[in-house]
Amino acid sequence: MTFARIWEALSPEERLDIKLLSLLECDLGPEDIQLLAQLSGRSILDTLDSVAEVQEGLKRKDQKLTRLCDELDSTWGWITLREKEVQEIREKIHHIEGQRDVAGREMLLLQQAEIERALVKRRRQRERILTEIRNYKMTTPYKDIAQLLNLTVGTVCSRVFRLRVRMAREFGEGEAFAESQSWLC
Repeated sequence: MTFARIWEALSPEERLDIKLLSLLECDLGPEDIQLLAQLSGRSILDTLDSVAEVQEGLKRKDQKLTRLCDELDSTWGWITLREKEVQEIREKIHHIEGQRDVAGREMLLLQQAEIERALVKRRRQRERILTEIRNYKMTTPYKDIAQLLNLTVGTVCSRVFRLRVRMAREFGEGEAFAESQSWLC
C-alpha cells in the first residue's frame, strides 16, 4: 500500500495527530490550523501563536541535538589523533629498545600512559554523548500536543496509541506491533 493511500485512509484528526507528532518536519496547512483551532476551542490567531511557540521549543531541541553531534565529532577526532600518537610512541619504544636508551624509553612510557589516561576519559565522554543522542526524541512531546489540542496528556497518549494500533492493524504490522508500543505513554 502506498503512502498516499494510507494517508487518505486516515481521518483528518488522525492526520493532524501525525503532523503534530512531527511538528518540526511537518508544516501545518490552513485546514490543519482550522481543525486544530476547532478541536482546541481557540481562535485561529491563538492557535497560530501556540503552534509557533511549540515549534520554537522544537527548534531549540534540534539545535541542542546538532551541538551534541558536533561535540561527538570533535571528541571522536580527538580520540583518533591520540590513538595515532599512542601508536607512534609504541613504535618509538620498540625502535629504541635495542639502543639501551633507558631514559628515553621511560619518558615515552610516561607520555604513553598520560595519553592513555586521557583517552579513557574521552571514550567515556563519547559514550555519554552517544547515550544522550540515542535517548533524544525529536517528536513533539505529548505535553506540547496536549497543550495545542487543549487536552490532557493522558488523552493524547490514548489518541496516539489508538492511532498506532489502527495503523498497525490496517496497514500491515498487526497486533504484535500495537502491543509492543504500549511503552509509549
